[in-house]
Amino acid sequence: MSKIVSIASQPAPHQYAQKEIFSYMLNKVGWNETEERKINYLYDRSGISKRQSVLPDFLPDNLSILYKTNDAPSVQQRLSIFNMQALPLASKAALKCLVNITNVESITHLITVSCTGMSAPGLDIELIKSLGLSSSIDRSSVNFMGCYAAIHALKQAHYIASSRPESIILIVSVELCTLHFQDLNDEDNTLANMLFADGAAAVLITSDDILLHQEKKALKINHFHSDLLFTGESDMSWSISDIGFQMTLSAYVPKVISADIKMHFQRLLDKDLLDKEQIRFWAIHPGGRAILEAVTQQMEISETQMRASYQVLKEHGNMSSATILFVLEEILKNDLPSEGDRTVATAFGPGLTVESVLLSAI
Repeated sequence: MSKIVSIASQPAPHQYAQKEIFSYMLNKVGWNETEERKINYLYDRSGISKRQSVLPDFLPDNLSILYKTNDAPSVQQRLSIFNMQALPLASKAALKCLVNITNVESITHLITVSCTGMSAPGLDIELIKSLGLSSSIDRSSVNFMGCYAAIHALKQAHYIASSRPESIILIVSVELCTLHFQDLNDEDNTLANMLFADGAAAVLITSDDILLHQEKKALKINHFHSDLLFTGESDMSWSISDIGFQMTLSAYVPKVISADIKMHFQRLLDKDLLDKEQIRFWAIHPGGRAILEAVTQQMEISETQMRASYQVLKEHGNMSSATILFVLEEILKNDLPSEGDRTVATAFGPGLTVESVLLSAI
C-alpha cells in the first residue's frame, strides 16, 4: 500500500476578484444588455470570490502580456508563456512539499501533470534541474487528461509504491488555464472564462513502510475507481485549435454527474465494504458550484463535509488537475482529520470521466 506524506499548493501570482474578471470579459466580448444581465447573475452565483493567473492582463491599468489586441493569440504565443511561467509556479509548490526532505536525490520517481501546456524537453526535466533531483530519476508525464489527471497520477504513484516499496514519488501538477481564455460569445467559453484559473500543487508519496521527516499527518491510499459516463461524452471535451486549447463545457455536466454519481461512489466504497456514513470528508473537484451542489444532493451529505471543496472554489476557482490537490491540502490543514477518518476524493474530465480515490488519515 501507499500513503501521501506531504502536499502543498501554490496559487498564481496575480489575483483578481471575480467581478474584475467579469468586467474584463464584458469589455472583451461585448455582450448585449440581456446577455450582460444573465452572465452577471451567473458570475454572482458561481461560488467564486477570487481567482489567480500568471497573467497581469485582466485589469485595465495593467500591462497586457498575452491579450494585447482583439486578435486571438496563437497556440505558439500561449504555449511560449506556459514555457516561461509553468516552471516557477511548479517549483514553488514542489519546494513547499519537500521542505522537510534533507536529501532530494532520494526521490526515485517524478510524475508531472498538466493539460494546459507541454513541450519536449519539458517541465519534468526543468524540475529535475531546478529542484536538484537525481538525473537518473524515473520520470513520466500525465498530459491532456483534464481535471481528473492528478488522481490518475496518484494512481500511478500508488502502483509504483506498492510494487517497489523503497520508492519515493513526487507528483507536480501545474495548470495555466487562463492562457487559453477565448473571447468567443458562446456558452462553452462563457462558462470556461467564468470558472478557470491558474495554480500548481505537489504531492509526495511513499509506501507504508517508509517514514520520512517525522511525519505528522499522512493519508493512506486505499482504493481507486474510475467510470466513464458516455452520456456526457459531448458535454466536456478539450481540443486544440489554431487559436488555442478550447474547452467544451456544457451546462448539462452537473445533470450527467447527478444521474450516475451514486453508482460510482457505491462501486468505490464496495471495495472496502463501506457505506457513505463512514466517510467523514468528501473532496469533490470544484468544477463549478452546480457540480458541488449535485453531489451534495445526490449523496445526501452536508456542505460541511464538502467545506474544503467550496472553500477552494471560493478562493481559487477551477485550476483543472491541480484543484483536487488544493482541496486535499485544505482538509489536512484546516479540517484536521483524526486517525482513521476517511476521505473520498473525486474529479471529473473529458469522456465524461469520473475518477475517485478512497483515503484514510493515519
